[in-house]
Amino acid sequence: MPARVYRKENDKFPSTACRTLNSGRDREQQQQGGSSRSGSSTARFATVNPVNDPVYARIQPQDRFWDGTIRHGFNALAPKHMKGVPFSDLLLPATPTNSNGLHQAVLSSYSCEMSWLYPQFPSPFTVGSGDSAPEQPGIQRPSELTPGWRLLIPELPPRHGVQHMKFMLLAFKHHLRFVLSTGNLQSCDWQAVENIVYIQDFPLKSTASSLLGSANGSPAGDLRLQLDFVLQSFGVPVAHPMRVAFPKYDLDRSNARLVASIPTSVPRKGWDAIRQSGLGRLGHILESFHLHKIPGGHVLEMQGSSTGWYTRHWLKTMHLIASGHHMPSTLPAPVAAVKLASHYERTIDLLTNAPVAQSTAAAAKMIWPRRVKILFPSERFVKQRFILGVGFAGIFYGHKDHFLKNTYKSMFNEQISKRVPTLMHAKSLLALPPDAMTDPSSIINAEGGRPDDVIGWSYVGSHNMTEAAWGNIKGTEDNPESTVKNYELGIVFPITRADLGKPPAQRCFGLQVPIYKHPLEPYKSSDVPWDQFAQG
Repeated sequence: MPARVYRKENDKFPSTACRTLNSGRDREQQQQGGSSRSGSSTARFATVNPVNDPVYARIQPQDRFWDGTIRHGFNALAPKHMKGVPFSDLLLPATPTNSNGLHQAVLSSYSCEMSWLYPQFPSPFTVGSGDSAPEQPGIQRPSELTPGWRLLIPELPPRHGVQHMKFMLLAFKHHLRFVLSTGNLQSCDWQAVENIVYIQDFPLKSTASSLLGSANGSPAGDLRLQLDFVLQSFGVPVAHPMRVAFPKYDLDRSNARLVASIPTSVPRKGWDAIRQSGLGRLGHILESFHLHKIPGGHVLEMQGSSTGWYTRHWLKTMHLIASGHHMPSTLPAPVAAVKLASHYERTIDLLTNAPVAQSTAAAAKMIWPRRVKILFPSERFVKQRFILGVGFAGIFYGHKDHFLKNTYKSMFNEQISKRVPTLMHAKSLLALPPDAMTDPSSIINAEGGRPDDVIGWSYVGSHNMTEAAWGNIKGTEDNPESTVKNYELGIVFPITRADLGKPPAQRCFGLQVPIYKHPLEPYKSSDVPWDQFAQG
C-alpha cells in the first residue's frame, strides 16, 4: 500500500479544525443574503459563469487527463454548482470496494487523519516493498493500524523545518495518475476550506502513441526527473515498486514544470546547485519562460495559509525573480539596507546603467517592494465574515507580533474566496503586469506585443509565502548560495498575452489557479493578520 510521508506527531489533527460543519449553517444562511464590499471581479477573463466553470467539475471514472487539469477542492458550504471535487474523485476509477487496476500508491502529506484516509482506498490493498527498519529516517516501516501500508520518515537536517509536500502517485494497470494538492490527507481540508489540485495522467509507453499520437518535438517540462528527485530525496529506495514502475509510463511528454524545495544540511553553492531547489528552481523555470520584463516589475500576489517573518532582502529577492530577472546577473542582492534599496530599485525599474536616488539607512529600512501583495485573512475577517467563525480558524498563523513591529501593512490584502466567505488552505502565487486583472485589454493590445509573449505566471502547491518554504539566495557574486528549510512541492504555469483574451471556458491553467476575488481588498488601517497563537 502507499508509502506515506508524514510527521508522526501530527497524525491526529486538532479537533477544533475538523469539527462537524453543522454549527456554521445558520451563519451561512445569514451571510449569503448580505453583500460583500469586495464585489466580483471586473476582469473580462474572470467573469466566469460558475455553472460551466471546469475547475468545479466532478471527476468521472472514465476521465483521463493526459494534458493535465486544475480542480478546486470540495467545499460543503459552497453553492451546489461550485462545490468542487471531493477527495474520493481523485482516486477514480478506484473505489473502496474495487481497485479497478490500482496496484501501487505513494502519498505525501504534512499531517494525516488515518481513520478517514484508510477507508478511502480499496481493501485489501497490499504490495511488496523493500527491506524495512523501524524508526530510521528514509526507511520504510510497517504500520500496525494499516495492514499492507508502509510509512516513510524523511530525514530533516538539524535546525530545519517540516515535511510539507502534498501529492499522490497512483499507479493503475494502464496509467499513472499524479495529483499535486494544497490540501493535507485529512477530512477537514476537504470539507469547508479552500484547496486546489493539479491532476495529470500518463499512459503506458506501449499505448502512448495510439492514445496521444506521435510525440511532436521536445517537451518543455521535466516532470519525471523532478518526481524521481523528490522520491530520492525522501529516501525512497531505487527498488521501490513506484520508482521501478516509472519507466513504464510515458511521463516525458509532459510540459509540467515542478518546483521542489529540498532541505540540505549545508547550503547549496553555485548556480547549478541553486537552480535545483526552492527559489532557485523557481527562477530557473521563469528564465526558461523568457518572461517579458516591465519597469517596476510584476504585481506579485502571494496567497497562503501562513505568513512569514518577512525581511526586505527576501521579499525583494523574490520579486526580482518573479519579475523575470536573470539570477546570475542580479543576485545575490546586497544585504545592507542602503545597498539593497539601490540595487533593487535600479534592477526592478530596468535602470541598470542609470543612477538612482540614494536613501539613508533609516529610509531604506522603510522601503518594501511596492508591487508585492500578501493575501492573508485579517482578524476582522475571521471574526466578522468567516462563515464558521473563530473556532474553525485554528490552522492559520499570521505572526501578528512580527506584523505590528514592522512597516509592511501596505502589502497586506484580504483573500476573499470566489465561492463563499471561508478561509483558504490553498497556496498560490500570481505574477502579472499592473492592471492585467482589471483591464486586460491594455496588455493584450500593447504596442509591439505578440500573442505568445509570456507576460506572467502562476504557481500552486504546498509552499506558503515564507522563506522557510522557498529558501533564500545569499552569498556573493562569485560565491552565491541558497538554503531551504522545508520539503515543499508545487507547479508553475506560464500566462501569455493571448491567454488574457480567451473566454472563461478556455482559460489557461495559470488563470485557473487564483481561487480568490479581484480586485483585491486592502487591509484597513486597524487590521492585523489573523493569528491563532494570538487569540489567548
